[in-house]
Amino acid sequence: MIPAALSMATYAITLIISLRLLARGIDDKAASIAISLGSMIPALLLCMPIVGITRRSDEMQRRLQLEAFAFGFAGTTLATFSYGFLENAGFPRLSALTVWLVLCGLWLMGVLLGHLSYR
Repeated sequence: MIPAALSMATYAITLIISLRLLARGIDDKAASIAISLGSMIPALLLCMPIVGITRRSDEMQRRLQLEAFAFGFAGTTLATFSYGFLENAGFPRLSALTVWLVLCGLWLMGVLLGHLSYR
């Protein structure tokens, strides 16, 4: 868990720095793109500990996570497609970050439902 925590802490720090730099205004388009995407490097490094934790999990935990991811993926697909159609009816456009929030929320809900069903 230490590599995951370090990756998350590094991500948070680089995100705060990049947001502050961007708020000041960057004239160079390439620099603003690099600064915007810079915090994704530690986020990418977070993938390795997550895969490692999953590989070290027992079969029950792997099954629970797979079902939770399936629930989150399917639910997010339904929610985003539905909202996309509602945008055609005049609903406001949402940020793409909203998709990530929906996915994480539904994954968490899937984990909690999985724990309850396997008691």
